[in-house]
Amino acid sequence: RIEPALTVVKEAEEQEEEHSSLRDLVELAAAAALTGIAYLLPAEIRETVWVLAYLVVGYPIIWAALRGVRRGNVFNENTLMSIATFGALILHNHLEAIAVMFFYRIGEFIEHLAVQRSQRSIAALSELWPETANLLKDGKIQEVKPEQLQVGDLIIIKPGERVPTDALILEGYSTVNTAA
Repeated sequence: RIEPALTVVKEAEEQEEEHSSLRDLVELAAAAALTGIAYLLPAEIRETVWVLAYLVVGYPIIWAALRGVRRGNVFNENTLMSIATFGALILHNHLEAIAVMFFYRIGEFIEHLAVQRSQRSIAALSELWPETANLLKDGKIQEVKPEQLQVGDLIIIKPGERVPTDALILEGYSTVNTAA
């Protein structure tokens, strides 16, 4: 539980690991451009440009793998991706190494966008939660926070209000919008 007056600050490492969507797109575009340009270059420098493209697209994964190994987490997806693509580079399958990292990064990018969208949706839903409930006590209506309600309390829900808690209708009739 987080107290209302407190602010949660992410640790430096967590902030470091957050993706910058624009940076990711620039890195992916740069790697794709370098890979394509390499075909136009003489064979003796083509492999060097492909290695450069690999480093552009792969460095976040390689860096995350090194951090994981340093923390004792050797067998994680970043380490396995790095080992596999290093193997492809050693075997002079540069395009395979670039493609594996490229598609992996695209997958991470899409996953990041999906997580952001889910977080925004959850935040939007939490804003729909009513801040007060109309508690009927001793024949009088009192406005209270929904967290203060107890099992067995009677509440009044007026037309157009949001339902502040799970409830049974004991008297009257109406329709309730349950879209949220």
